[in-house]
Amino acid sequence: MVIGRRVMLGGLSGLAAALAMPAPAAASVAVALPLAEMVRRSRHVLVGRPIDAQSRWETVGRRSRIVTYSLVRVEQGLEDDTPAGEVLVRSLGGAVGDIGQIVHGEAVLALGEPAAVFLSELDPSVFAVTAMSQGHFPVAADAAGVARLRAGVTSLELLAAAGGAVQRLQGRSVPEAESLVRAERARAH
Repeated sequence: MVIGRRVMLGGLSGLAAALAMPAPAAASVAVALPLAEMVRRSRHVLVGRPIDAQSRWETVGRRSRIVTYSLVRVEQGLEDDTPAGEVLVRSLGGAVGDIGQIVHGEAVLALGEPAAVFLSELDPSVFAVTAMSQGHFPVAADAAGVARLRAGVTSLELLAAAGGAVQRLQGRSVPEAESLVRAERARAH
C-alpha cells in the first residue's frame, strides 16, 4: 500500500502537535523555604497528634471553601516557646457531607498520627501550618524504633529544594530536628 504525501505529512503534523501539547501537571509548584525562613515565619514548632477534626464551609478570599480545624495535642516542643495542652490548626480542604475539597500542597493532618509541625499564628487561638505541606513532617519509628521525620510534601514540587527545610529535616530523628530548630531560633535572636 502506498501512502500519499499529503496523508503522510498530515499524520506527522498531527503527531508533532500531540507531542508538543503540555502534559497535565502532577503537582503544584512552590519554592522550597530554607529552615531559617521556616523558623522565622513560625510562632511555634512542635510535635503533636491530631485528636479531633471538624470541617465546615467558610469564605476564603471571597469564595466559599471547605476548611478543616484540627485539634492537635502538643506532645513535645522543638523550641522553647511551645504551648502546653492543645492547639487548633486550620487547613484548607476537607469534607462536608458528600462534598470534599482537596487543596494541592496543603498539609494534611491525619487523626491519631504524630507529626512535627511549624505553626503560623492566624489569630491568638488558631494556627496554620507554615508554608503549607513544607511545614508538616509526619513522625514514624524506623526499624530501630527511632522516631524520625518524614516529609509531608506529597502533591507539591519544590523548586530549589537543595538546602530547603524539607531536605534538611527529612529522615532526622526528633532530637536532631529539635537541635536544628533551636539553632535557627537562636541565630534569629
